[in-house]
Order: sequence, then C-alpha cells, then structure tokens
Amino acid sequence: MNHPHVTRINISPAAGHEYTLGNLLFGATCGAEIDNSAIIARLRLTESLRSLGLPTVPTTVDVEKLTNVFVRTALRTKPIEHLAKLRAAKDTWRGL
Repeated sequence: MNHPHVTRINISPAAGHEYTLGNLLFGATCGAEIDNSAIIARLRLTESLRSLGLPTVPTTVDVEKLTNVFVRTALRTKPIEHLAKLRAAKDTWRGL
C-alpha cells in the first residue's frame, strides 16, 4: 500500500489543459509564497519540461503539498477564507 504522500496523481496530459506552469508562476508572485524555494525549483523544472513540449504530470501528493498554493491553503489558520481570496486573486491575475 502506498503512503498517501507519495501516491501518484495521474492526470492525463491529453486532458487538454496544462495548469502547472500558470499556477507555479502565480504562486511565485502571490505574496505569502514568494520565498517558497520548492515552488521556485518546480517552476524551473516545469519551464524546462514545457519548453521541450513535455507534460508536467503525473505528480505526487507530496509535491503538490510543497508547491501548489491552492493545496497549501490547508496549512493556514483559516483555510477556506484564504482559498477564497487566493482563487479570486488568480481569477484576475494576468501573469508577469
């Protein structure tokens, strides 16, 4: 049995959407996570993969917990409120 944190998240690259790069760019520029070295490292890896036309999935729960700002809201004192604010910010965010 897999440990829950190393469980692979299998999302088909054929799903038609590649959200990893945009979410990482947002995470690297959205305030509280701006100094998160794991996000910066994954951003660099993701940029390399995408420049080669390669998908960024599958991933693991551990990787998402370290680098996905939306998953990381669970670590906040008021996770629901933080997620709502973060989602609203991402909805209007236009990138760098």
